[in-house]
Amino acid sequence: MDIESEFRKRVPFRLFKRVALTPAQVRDPALDLARTTAKETDSRTKEFIKKYGMDVQVEVDALSPDHLADLFLVAAEPYHKPELLAAVIAEEAERRRVIRRYLTAAASVLKADHDDDE
Repeated sequence: MDIESEFRKRVPFRLFKRVALTPAQVRDPALDLARTTAKETDSRTKEFIKKYGMDVQVEVDALSPDHLADLFLVAAEPYHKPELLAAVIAEEAERRRVIRRYLTAAASVLKADHDDDE
């Protein structure tokens, strides 16, 4: 089983989009990625070549952190909803205010009970 299949099996995400390393990125000469040839002795090599059409391996860290961040931001942009984020932040702030009021009231009651015991 390959890494992507294992990942999909283990995480609860409904949407999964590979942003790096894609076969197109591996083939892109402009990225100038360090490549190694797949090991002929590895039992997974034939399936790898069949699946990806090449016997080249590239580590994801061959891409710079800045390039990876850019790829992620571009891929995530269609799903970013500023208005939804603002609504969630406002709801969280309101919940914090309510909790703070309850805690303040509870602290007053506890202090009054403590003062009565003295």
